[in-house]
Amino acid sequence: MFNRSKSYLKTLAILLCSFIFALTMPIPIHALTNAQWDFFNANGIYYYDPQGGGFTGCYVGDITVQGSTAAEKIWTGLTTFLTDEQAAGVMGNMVSESGFNPVRHEMSKLNEYKGNFDLFGNPSVSYGIGLIQWSFGRRINLLEYIKSKNSSLITYFEQPYQYSRNNGSEVYGDKFLQLAGESAFDQLVQLELEFLKSELQTKFSGFMNTTSVYDAAKFFLEKVEIPQNPYIEAHMNRVTQAEEFYNKYHGFTPSSGGSSSSCTPSGNFQQTVLNYAWHQHYSAPYTDRMPDYAAAVAKRNQGGKYVGGSVNGIAGIDCGGFVTTLMQDSGFAPDYNGNKGGTSVQEQWVKDQGWKLLNGSPNTPIDTGILQPGDVAFTTGHTFVYVGNITDFNGVIASASIGNGNGKTKAQDKDNYDTSRAPMAGTESLVSEYNSHEIVRWYRKN
Repeated sequence: MFNRSKSYLKTLAILLCSFIFALTMPIPIHALTNAQWDFFNANGIYYYDPQGGGFTGCYVGDITVQGSTAAEKIWTGLTTFLTDEQAAGVMGNMVSESGFNPVRHEMSKLNEYKGNFDLFGNPSVSYGIGLIQWSFGRRINLLEYIKSKNSSLITYFEQPYQYSRNNGSEVYGDKFLQLAGESAFDQLVQLELEFLKSELQTKFSGFMNTTSVYDAAKFFLEKVEIPQNPYIEAHMNRVTQAEEFYNKYHGFTPSSGGSSSSCTPSGNFQQTVLNYAWHQHYSAPYTDRMPDYAAAVAKRNQGGKYVGGSVNGIAGIDCGGFVTTLMQDSGFAPDYNGNKGGTSVQEQWVKDQGWKLLNGSPNTPIDTGILQPGDVAFTTGHTFVYVGNITDFNGVIASASIGNGNGKTKAQDKDNYDTSRAPMAGTESLVSEYNSHEIVRWYRKN
């Protein structure tokens, strides 16, 4: 009996050690087929998650972008490959050219062409865009470079009255950072600085030999920018600004914000809201999608994930599709809507998963003071999500609507107008549906 017990314990110990060893073994990388590699390379996908852990919108390059303001991010990006003196000389020129807005259009040309200029066409036309206002063939080369890395970023250049001039005012770097979100801003800065780095190391290689702020600012003006009057005496403000940037950022160490990957962290619910939903409310119909959301929907479609319905061929213009994409991609609830269904299916799913009904009963109005980011609302045929107070997001909820796709506004047909809306800051009541007065039912993940 003793020997049998001893043998049993020995066997158990071996099995336990084997189990622990298995847990500590590195997980093998999933092999990709040549076709998969070709697809990822062609579409600028540089991170592969075999479990489908959510869209990152990432471009991982060799430029490090950090900080909380446009100037800080550009400074850290430039000093990845330049001295502090050279970086200051570039920034002294750059702030005059673009105000640190990476999708800035040359204002005089924007007014002349009224937003209808083909940015990829006619390299003989002087039309500046970007951080240093690349023009002529350099403009096209820059855009092609960005397109090759992350084509969704081109959308920001194609909407000049949203991102270059907004409500009659010029959009500077910090404002664009607010409008587009940190992920898009960081990626655009990374790519434009990579393109600039290539130029400075080849056709403008003399710049790399400059040693003072003055010489760097002067060289960059006369050889890289080449204005109508290139002489530094006509642009002494650029030298002054360059010296101010040097004095402010020399030895700068960022305390927060940004990274070389510019990825949205998994589980960062509110940041994903900023990346996926327009920060203000637009009157229906409005089917333009945020670039990151459009890219996320495309990726999810490729992977067979739920994106909801579509409007006139534009996928993801759907309340339940948006909520599902937001919940899964942010990491807040990666398994949300496991049954891949619309509003009623989703409400049943949260019940089955044990999400808590926040109302006293399905017919009792919610106490809005208890709502938290990530709480999901349902009425018959509609769902939306509470996002809380987010800086520069003009609402506490985010929502979308599939509408009927007929394109009519309420003013054109008050009885049969199109309610289609891409994800945006919502105006729905937190308590009851506007027309039917149905009580809004709120659920919270346990």
